[in-house]
Parts: sequence; structure tokens; C-alpha cells
Amino acid sequence: MESRGNVGYPKENGGGPEAFCSTLHWGSDWTTNQFWKTRGEYHHTNGTLADDFHVYGLYWDDKVIYTYLDDDTNRILFVNHSSQSYWDRSGLTNRSNPWQYSKNKNAPFDTNFYLILNVAVGGTVFFEDGVANKPWKNNSPRASA
Repeated sequence: MESRGNVGYPKENGGGPEAFCSTLHWGSDWTTNQFWKTRGEYHHTNGTLADDFHVYGLYWDDKVIYTYLDDDTNRILFVNHSSQSYWDRSGLTNRSNPWQYSKNKNAPFDTNFYLILNVAVGGTVFFEDGVANKPWKNNSPRASA
């Protein structure tokens, strides 16, 4: 769950407190992050997501990974990894496949992981200057990168 909390942040820029993205970050290493291929967006149609409590769910098995909001049937991101490997999905050709010895198509998601819970504030990459009264400038020495 990734959200920009700025009130008035335009939908085409990801939205504000009425929207969030569900993103699966992966790649052969951190420089080949393929997140844009496994990303879903949700836009609340009645008020903001802050108006009530919500359940943000994740389901993960050897065939699929998906996220949902409040109810398992309200899926935001759905990735089927039973038919296409992440290596094939990546389209990378300039390096060797780090998952070539995996017995399943769901590598690298076929092993144990640590769950990281992060509350990030600010940023300069995904928050454009001059949008929704953002209180900092990207070129400010105090802007968090």
C-alpha cells in the first residue's frame, strides 16, 4: 500500500487520501526494479480512505499474489505467476537469469521474505513541485530524497 496523503493531489498523479497504489517491487537486482509491471491503483469514490477504518490485505501462494481492500473480492493488484516467470515478464536480456534454477515460475517469490512496514514522509521523485500545495520544493536542501 503506497499513498500520497496530500489533499487535492490529482488523480492522474496518483491521487491523495482517497487513493493508493499496491505495488510489487521485484527485479534481478535493485537496479532492474520492474514495479511498473506489477502495480494496481485504487480510487475511493465516497470521501477519503481516512474517513473510516480499512483492511489492507495480501494473499500469496505458489500461483498468485494479490492485494485487496476490506474484502478478498475487492482486489487491487492481481499477479498470476503460475504461467509466466518473473524473468520472462521482465524482458531483460542483458544479464543472466538469477532464478534459472528455480523449480517454479514464481521465483523470486518462492522463498521466505521479511515484511517491511514503512511510513515514509515527503520525497522528491513522485511529488511534483506546484501540485496540490506541496509544502516543500524538490531542490530544497531540506527535501527528503
